[in-house]
Formats: sequence, structure tokens, C-alpha cells
Amino acid sequence: MTTRTRIALAIAVACILIATLAVWALRPFGPPPRPNILLIILDTTRWDHLSCYGYAEKTTPTIDKFAEEAVRYEYAISPSSWTLPAHASLFTGMLSTHHGAHFGSGAETEVERIHDLSFYPLHSSHVTLAEELKKAGYRTAGIVSSPVLKAKLGFGKGFDYYDDYKLFDRRANEVSTLATDWLIEHRSLSSGRPFFLFLNYYDPHTPYNPPAPWGEENVPDDLIYIYSGHYDDVLRGARDLTDDERSVLLKQYDGEIRFMDNQIERLFFEMRRLGLYDSTWIIVTADHGESFGEHRLLEHGRALYEDLIRVPLIMKYPKDNAKKGVIKRRVSILSIMPTILEYIRQPVPTTVETGTLHDKNQVLVSEAFRDITWVTFYGKRFDRSQKALYDGNYKWIWNSSGNHELFAIIQDPAEMNNLAGTLPHVEKRCQARLEPLIQESNRMAELTPLEIDEELKDRLRALGYIR
Repeated sequence: MTTRTRIALAIAVACILIATLAVWALRPFGPPPRPNILLIILDTTRWDHLSCYGYAEKTTPTIDKFAEEAVRYEYAISPSSWTLPAHASLFTGMLSTHHGAHFGSGAETEVERIHDLSFYPLHSSHVTLAEELKKAGYRTAGIVSSPVLKAKLGFGKGFDYYDDYKLFDRRANEVSTLATDWLIEHRSLSSGRPFFLFLNYYDPHTPYNPPAPWGEENVPDDLIYIYSGHYDDVLRGARDLTDDERSVLLKQYDGEIRFMDNQIERLFFEMRRLGLYDSTWIIVTADHGESFGEHRLLEHGRALYEDLIRVPLIMKYPKDNAKKGVIKRRVSILSIMPTILEYIRQPVPTTVETGTLHDKNQVLVSEAFRDITWVTFYGKRFDRSQKALYDGNYKWIWNSSGNHELFAIIQDPAEMNNLAGTLPHVEKRCQARLEPLIQESNRMAELTPLEIDEELKDRLRALGYIR
């Protein structure tokens, strides 16, 4: 080998080494690219009824302990106040106006169907979180209890396994058992693939009837079932909930949360036993809250006050990238999808319309669409659609009937003092930001709602969605 050749070879080797070191130096630092992911949705669970958020009652000892080793978001909002559109937003990163899954307009409903719930399912064209995680190599599974999260309504898209079979009385203990069974099966495969497991716990939803010892025995059914007729005058806005009625409802509701928390403890215990807890990124949040007489409202889905759209959000990262603390700035669970995808270094679909939870400028909007069923039963107070927008210290609730509301939300968290008409510069700014959504919603109202089969009608009727 000549001297010239040796020099050329040395230069080539040096170049390769330099290039390798450059790539190494520029590589992205941070968490492992593909941790296991567990997403737990606490259906119908108010943020202020979790003891880790300051609730006086000890409702959530398991979640409290979990929050100590996690990041807890003090002020998270949901993009909707009922299950179907909130989950659709969670899985697409899109607002209800754009993914289209919400109450039907009722304009095309025949008279004999006017008491039936009509809604738009999640359209098959939308890209979902489960699809993106499957594309990234994840084994995906969903176990749900809500009747509006059925696979045929679009929520099974992207899941290798999706269990929505038994929806009348699936309690938290069954969800945790099914989840544990699936995790055992996944672990036995030893494929090296990470998992994405989505769980929907439904217990806090009406009727509030927790099993012993978490609930009171011999509580009259008409008191714990919002649609029994006992509360119709409250829903019509004719009277306030009495202290005794509220006490019964809250005691039973808290009992449901306690029972759910107990069963989540059982799930976490099994995950530790299987060696999966520490390596899993666990996200706990809710799809919406619940009203107990605030603004003469009960249940959820037809308004956008804080008791309905402010939700818990707690994230425990994998042990080797542990983060802890409290994030006080306002965030939206709409940002969960891009946050997950960015964390595992998976491209975020262009249809996602918000940044991650780490971004300061997020889409802080929530929407509620007109429900013809409630207009029929409870009157014109529900004959409207609404959109809520957060703007610094203010929360603007646009109302299609023209009865808009503006609250200084920090000073007035109960939203008792409507400032609409007193701060025109704030209202004008908020209205301008919402106008594109309002115009798009008007266009979406021309679509035809889903025809619901008799089996699903029976299940929805049993839970009060249909009268």
C-alpha cells in the first residue's frame, strides 16, 4: 500500500468517525422512543371530586398516591361536555365542529322519532391515535363501558382488540379484570412490542348506585336516577335542587368514584406484579364532569360551565424518565394525542389542530351542540348550541340563541356573575376567534344523524340518553 493510499484511507476513516460523532452529538435526547402507554378515562368525573385536587372527602386514595409520582395538571379542560364528542376529540386531536361526532340537529327527525337520541358517529376518514400508535409498532387494545363508544360508531378504528360487548352493567371491577387479562396475554407473547391500552371506566355516570360498601343501601331509585321524573322541574329551570337531594346525589356519586378508584388500585397492583407499572406511561383524565344543581342543571352534555368541562389530568411517565410536579397553566385534553405522538417521535397528523401539552398556545375551546331530546322534554332553555373560549382571565360562552355569557373565571370560578355587555372589547376579540367555528358548525348542521339500531336504543334508554 502506497503512502498516498494510506493517507487517503486514514482521511476516509476520520471522516466516517467525524460523521458518526456528529450524528451521535445531534441525536435527540429524552425518553425511550416507545414506552408502553395506558390511557385511563374516568367517565363523568369532576376534577374537584378527587382528593388530590383538594376535595375534602377522601375519594381517591389510589389516584392521590399515583399523582405523587406524576405530573398533575391543575387546570385541564375538555373540548366537550359529554362522552362521544370528548372521546372523538381525544382520539383525533380535532374539535367537535371538525370531527363531526356530536348531537344531531334534529331538523330531519320524524315526529315519531323525536324522543330518540340522534347523533353523528366518528367518521371513518379521521385519523385516530390508535391508528398512529399501531403504525408506530404498538399493539393496541381498548376496553370500554360507555354505550356511545361502540366500535361501530367509529371508536374501534386502529385497535387490534376492542371490547365493547357488555354495556348495561359493566362496572369498574370488570374493566380492571379484562384489562389485567389482556396485559397478561400481551406479556406472554414476549414479542417486544410496546402496548397502547385504552380503558373507559363508567361508574360515576348516572344512575349513582355504587356497590356496597361504597354506596348507601335502600336509596330510592327516583333520587339516584336523574331521568326518573323526580328532577324534571329542576331541569326545566323551575326550581333549585334541595340540600337533601344534593346531599344524596353527591354521597352516591362520591361512592362511585371511591369504588372506581379501588378497582384502579387493583389494576395497578397487577401491573406491578407483571413488571409493567414502572415501564408504562400512564395517563389518567376524564371526558367531562357532572352538574349537581349548578345553574339549575343536572347530568351533563348541554352546557359548558366549569363543573362540566374542567377535568383532572395526571401523567406518570416511565420510571427512567420520571417527571413530577404540578402544572398550573390552563391546558386542554385535546392536546393529549399530539403529546403522545411527539413523545414517541411519531409524526403528528396534519389534521390535529392543537399543539402539545407543553405548548403555551393551545386551543382552549369547548363545544356543546343542541340536543333535540332535551329541548322536547325540558324546554327552550336547551334550544341552543354553545361554544366556550378561554381568553386569559376571561371565559366567553357563545350561545346560538344570543344569550352569551362572559366570566372573569379566576375571580368567579362558579360563574355566577355574567359580564356580557360590560366588556365589549373582550367580547369582540373572543367572538372573532370563535367565528370560523360557528360558521363551520352551521354547515355541519346540514348532515344527517346516525340511525340507531334497536339494541343500542335499548342500552341508551337504560342509561337515560333516550326518553
